[in-house]
Amino acid sequence: MNPKKTFACALLLVLLIGCPEAPIIGRKVVMSFPTDNQSSVSLTVSDTEVQDAFKLINGVLASDGFVREQSPSNASVQGFVASYSKLDSEGGRRLGEMVGVYLKANLVEIVFLEGRHTSADVRMSANRVLDLLEGKLSSRYGSDRIKVVKVKS
Repeated sequence: MNPKKTFACALLLVLLIGCPEAPIIGRKVVMSFPTDNQSSVSLTVSDTEVQDAFKLINGVLASDGFVREQSPSNASVQGFVASYSKLDSEGGRRLGEMVGVYLKANLVEIVFLEGRHTSADVRMSANRVLDLLEGKLSSRYGSDRIKVVKVKS
């Protein structure tokens, strides 16, 4: 095939398909609450053990400089409980340093999104907070109820 035609076809293909975006990466700490297998009742944010877990989560995040958002953009997501971010010197949210807390059936998910990266690694600061959360929740509720999971979309 003619090199000019090959280049034109490749260019057309890139224009039609587009350049692939790097995936959104992050990690989440998942805490499960024991439930009665015969009951289909889900936990609510007003349950005592859930409230206790949220206080612990809030304390760990606040100690690392995260601030609970007053008007979070993800408040309409099903199971949403709270959103946290770090602020820059002018009071703006720092991208890549956001945390969402969700309650889904018998699970609490603390999701750290790092944004779009070509590598699948989260920053050292996020890993430190993840490790701290995992440790505090594990010591309080048992390590069998806590998992750290990769997020990639």
